[in-house]
Amino acid sequence: MTRTTWWGPLLWTAYSLIPIAGWGLLDGVPLGPAEAVVVAAIWWTWGWSRRLGTAWPVAACLVLKVASSWLLVPQGFSASYFANSEFTAPIERSLEHHETDATRVDRRLAFGRPGAPDLPLYFFNDVGRFNFYQGGEPHRARLPFSVVWDGYVWVEEGERARTFYLKATALDGSLELDGARLVTLAPGEQTATATALYAKGWRHLVVRAAGRDQMARDFEAGSIDASGSERPLGSAPVYRSPVSRRAMQLDGVVRAASMAIDLVLVAILGWATLTALSAAVRQAWCRRGDEQRHAMFALAIAAAIAEAARFAWPVAGRLILQAGGDDPLTYQTYARDIVFNGPLMLMGGVAGQVEAYYYQPLYAYILAATHLLFGEGLFGAFLLQRLAMGLAILGLSWMAHRLDGPRAGVLTALIGTGLFFLWVDRWAAELWTETVFVPLVVAWACVLLRSLDAGAGWRMAVVAGLAGGLAVLGRSTLLLAVPPVMVLMWFALPPARRRGLLLMLAVMAAVVSLATVRNFIVSGTVVPITTSFGVNLYLGNEPPRAVPQHPAGEHALDRWLAGSERSRPVIEFARHAPREFLANLWRKCQYAFGYFDPFVPGAGWSMVLMVWWLTAAAGFLVALRSPRRAAALPIAARAVPMAIAATMFAAIIAIFPHHTRLYLPGYLMLLPFVGIALARVIGLGLRTAATGDASPTPTA
Repeated sequence: MTRTTWWGPLLWTAYSLIPIAGWGLLDGVPLGPAEAVVVAAIWWTWGWSRRLGTAWPVAACLVLKVASSWLLVPQGFSASYFANSEFTAPIERSLEHHETDATRVDRRLAFGRPGAPDLPLYFFNDVGRFNFYQGGEPHRARLPFSVVWDGYVWVEEGERARTFYLKATALDGSLELDGARLVTLAPGEQTATATALYAKGWRHLVVRAAGRDQMARDFEAGSIDASGSERPLGSAPVYRSPVSRRAMQLDGVVRAASMAIDLVLVAILGWATLTALSAAVRQAWCRRGDEQRHAMFALAIAAAIAEAARFAWPVAGRLILQAGGDDPLTYQTYARDIVFNGPLMLMGGVAGQVEAYYYQPLYAYILAATHLLFGEGLFGAFLLQRLAMGLAILGLSWMAHRLDGPRAGVLTALIGTGLFFLWVDRWAAELWTETVFVPLVVAWACVLLRSLDAGAGWRMAVVAGLAGGLAVLGRSTLLLAVPPVMVLMWFALPPARRRGLLLMLAVMAAVVSLATVRNFIVSGTVVPITTSFGVNLYLGNEPPRAVPQHPAGEHALDRWLAGSERSRPVIEFARHAPREFLANLWRKCQYAFGYFDPFVPGAGWSMVLMVWWLTAAAGFLVALRSPRRAAALPIAARAVPMAIAATMFAAIIAIFPHHTRLYLPGYLMLLPFVGIALARVIGLGLRTAATGDASPTPTA
């Protein structure tokens, strides 16, 4: 395979994102699981070996694919979905198909059955219309709906009989042929069939289905061929409108040619990927030193990609309705609004009259991006979240290696992998901002340590600013970590390179200001990021009734808090009852570090969390005194990950640590120090076994 420059994988990726064969540019089909794996293989292969198939043929195929797209004929059923069982307007909107006269395009009328996707009722993930979770409200899995599928098929043979069928467990429906109702599936029936003469030419098919307070949502419409086999409608080409015979022939030629080219390029990419994998395995097995570590790191990334694909693949085509009254439903609603109406996220309002961000803003945009790429389902979100968390574990391993050496890095990777499957695992299947925040914080810490290398320049400062700014948008309380991190980096960097910190701060400020600008445009008020801090601060520090409350502005300290009706009572609490206020903070501190009883009576305590932070504290002391890395990493820099973790714990303790996912990022940032402590214990044990002396051996 030839060595490829950076634009090579870009061309390969662009080609992979335009799947004409069997689908078509005009169909608006998003990135599927197979295409996602192909894109991941492209970038892993190029990132490790810098070798792919020659890029010029890929560029030629890309141009040919785009140029021939005008010959394609739109295929599939135009599907109109309604949030009622009476086929009453308005037609629901879809993230995958932006036409106004239909919701989406469905290619096969088989849903909810083995090997078939679920009915795509994703529009029910709307917190404004379907946020049902209290007694007496409708069950979210039984909400009524109705669908109309409209399409045309070309019949080549002369007039002959054709049998059509409808199948469903609890839905009712009908099938019309050329305007005449042919099959009717009544409520309570599971199968209905009818036979009609199928004349040569264009035949117009209209299929309807409706569900009324039923849990089962399987449905299939099809025909029975000459051999007696049932074939769902859409197995043969279905068109959205009649076209000429010549147009159909050209469409078939383009799709067949594109499929052939796809197969050839996938074979070339597969060979390049297998070659790169075998080279990485040989280097990891046979080499030593940096070459071996680089190969092992590349193989770990490949394993993370494969594991993320395995995890997310079963979700493809599945309908996941978020629970009512919970944050994931809100994030889904925000993401849909961003895709439909733009990045201001007005939620149907008018600029200047909409509330500023209440939730952390970044996750909604990340979720919207996954919908744009992968469609309305959650395959893309689960894939990227799982992969990001896996890469975060690798980043923590790299930090431990940077702080204390290879043994600490390997142990951190092993412990992190175990924790990933035992604890962190389930977060990848939830729509929470921590799945984005944790990888960004780890990336920020890694780039900060990387920027201490002699060859690091202004580009590394820009990357650190981007990672830090995005992480702050993922959870605004990370702003507390910026001052101590800047102080530590100031002492860690040589004077000539300290200007890079100013560049990093400028980039961070520019990224964070995007939220400020949006808030000002939509609400007319200056809100730096979110408005939720005051609410959470009050929930975690609700003052007793005996604490006096004064009107806003009566004290000089209150004047700048006059606009926050939630924050001001907390200030009053701290001023008038400092002992009780500190006692409440101490209870929350114990809760965050594993002793739950003082804050939540009867909750007990967690041995795992207590051992975790105690071991990390010991590892931190070891890292500060580690002579083996002293020449490469200043003492101030070794404290950067701990400073980030400590400020994250402080922020959660200050507000409301009511869920383990809130302090999960802090515990994960402690993981490198856990690895360092265990590495030192193992090293001491090995030396004792070898020499019979437990005293440490001096190192240069």
